[in-house]
Formats: sequence, C-alpha cells, structure tokens
Amino acid sequence: MSLRQQPGVPTTFPPRYTQRATVRPQDTDEEEPYGYDQEADDDAYDDYYPSRLPNSAIRWQGLTSKQPQHVVMTQGPHKVVRYRYQQVPPRQSRTQDAVPPVPVSQRPAAPHPKRAHRVHWLVYVGLTMLVMSAGWTGLNLGLSWWHGYQDDLHYGYPRTFQTDMAVGHGTGQSHFLALNLHGHLEVIEFPGGDASKAVLYAGPVLYGPGQDLMPVTLAFRDLNGDGKLDMLLLYGDQTAAFINTGTGFRPATVQDHLTL
Repeated sequence: MSLRQQPGVPTTFPPRYTQRATVRPQDTDEEEPYGYDQEADDDAYDDYYPSRLPNSAIRWQGLTSKQPQHVVMTQGPHKVVRYRYQQVPPRQSRTQDAVPPVPVSQRPAAPHPKRAHRVHWLVYVGLTMLVMSAGWTGLNLGLSWWHGYQDDLHYGYPRTFQTDMAVGHGTGQSHFLALNLHGHLEVIEFPGGDASKAVLYAGPVLYGPGQDLMPVTLAFRDLNGDGKLDMLLLYGDQTAAFINTGTGFRPATVQDHLTL
C-alpha cells in the first residue's frame, strides 16, 4: 500500500518550488534599445524565483513507529500538514572507512626529555690551564718579536756596534767596529782613526739557529792592573776578554789573572 493510500494520511502534499522559465524575446530584425542588458534581466528572474532543490538532496527520515511521519497543525479553519525531511548525509570515501583507529595502548610513547649532562670541574680547570699556556706562549712570541725588532733598529743586520776609545794605539782615539757576521764575532780597530792601519781581531764562533741575530757590543777597562785599557767583547750573557799589549790586543788566557 502506498503512502497516499494509507488511512489517516492526507492526500495533499507540500507545494514544491517551481522555476519560472525565462522568457526571451524572439529573434527579430528589430534592434534592442541602447543599454539593454540581457544577462542582468535573467539574473533578476533567478533571484525572484529560486530554483527547486533536486530530489536527490532530500529524503524521508527513518522514523520509528512511535514517531509520526507528518505533523498536522491547525491554524484557524485550515489544517497545515508538515512532513519531516533530512539532508542526505555526506558520502564517506572507502579510504577513510578502511583505516582502523589506532588503540591508545599501541600508540608510540612520547620520548622522555634528555637529562642535561653535568660537566666535571676538572674540565674547567683543564680549559683554564690550556688558555693560560696559550697566552703565555703568545706573550713570549710577541716579546721575542719585539726584541728582534728593537735590535734591527739599533744594530741592523748583520749586527754591528761602533765606538771610539783612546787605548794608546797611535795618536788620539781609535775607532772600533764589532760585527756578528753570520755567527762569527769580529772586531776591527782603526788606530788613531787611520783606516790604512786597520787591525782585525777574531772572536768566538756562535752555533745554533738565530745566533746571527745576537747583538755584540764592546767595553773597555783595566782587567790585569797594568794601567792599560783592555777590551771586552760582550754577546748575550757571555764575555770575551782581550788584553792590551800597547800596540794591539791579544786574547786573554788563564795566566793573566783577570778581574772582571
């Protein structure tokens, strides 16, 4: 038995929305007036007469036997019948249905926060000593460079020292020139300032790296008490003595009993 033939169900159904057909002017030879907009006219008809929803968009609700499929309301002398509708539920894809939910017990546990590692105090002590050692090494290198730079300004290269002293050789003062010629220490005397009578005195030989940069100087004093100025060749923290013979200098020996 259809719904229309069931007892107690009115035979009237709710009115449906209808769409009014758009009346378009027939094609004629007459030209449309200036400024006429056909699309605006069509939109006005559509706004005034809304379109009817398709039948696939609505369906009857699945009501139980205790729920009426329609409600009859009385408004004055008229009866209004309202039917229950519901929207079609959205479709679900097969992929969404196929993915099973993950149980809570099988979910991966959150990683525990890593504990900060404590640094032993000896590490700081070692770093401090390392920094101090590097600073001390850098300071020594800087001082060594500075001393070498000062020696270059004062003594040049090869290291050279000059002085004048009256030692009784000839008339007046003699000119002395001390050299560190690639580790060979030499002293040149110009008696009385006469270069034609120059005398060369060979000193000690220095071995090792950087010995050619060692400055050499001269000093004069009476070392053996004979009243004559003897010559001292100074290089680094060492000294080479030369005894004054009255006409020149000779290297000192152990028998000279020198007083430095």
